[in-house]
Amino acid sequence: MAAGRSQRFGGPKLRHRLSPSGEPMIVHTIRRYQAVFERPSVVIASHDDALREIVIQTGVHVIDNPAAEQGMSQSIVQGVSQTSSSTGWLIALGDMPWVSESTVQQLLAHAHPERIVVPSYQHQDGNPVLFGAQFAPQLKALTGDHGGKVILQSPDARVRRIATGDQGILRDVDTPADLINRSKR
Repeated sequence: MAAGRSQRFGGPKLRHRLSPSGEPMIVHTIRRYQAVFERPSVVIASHDDALREIVIQTGVHVIDNPAAEQGMSQSIVQGVSQTSSSTGWLIALGDMPWVSESTVQQLLAHAHPERIVVPSYQHQDGNPVLFGAQFAPQLKALTGDHGGKVILQSPDARVRRIATGDQGILRDVDTPADLINRSKR
C-alpha cells in the first residue's frame, strides 16, 4: 500500500531517496516483493501522479485508490476488490523498506485460504500480514484509517504467528528521524 499522505514525514516520503542505493523508498520496498512475486500489485492514491510515474517504472501492477483520503482501509478495499481471484493477499506497507525477502517467503510457506499469517519479532507482531481468501469479505468491508488489525482481533480469525529474526517487520518510516535511527542500527 502506497496511498498515504505522509503528514508526519513532512513531504512525500515514498519518493524520498534511500542511501546507499539512491532509489526512492517505494522502489526499494517494491524490489523486496518483486524478488518473491512475479508481479506484485501496488495501491496508490489516484491523484498522486508523481508517485505513479515512479511505481509504473518498476513494472508492478498499479491499482488506483480514488478514496485514499478516507484512510488506509480503502487501499485494502481497492487492492482486494481488484484482485478478487487471488488465493490470498499479502498486505505490505510502502514505508517499510527493510522487511527481508526471507520473511516474505516464510509467510508464504504458511499460507492457507482460511488463515492469517503474521510475522513476529521478539513477540511483537509486525508487517506484512498474509490474509487467506476466506477473509476477502472482511477486507472489503474495512473502513476508516485502519488496516486488517480489526480482523486479526476477531475471535474467529485463524491466526498463525511466525517467529522471525527480521527487525524490518517493525520498522516503518513516519518521520525523517526514523531514517536517521535506522542508519544507526
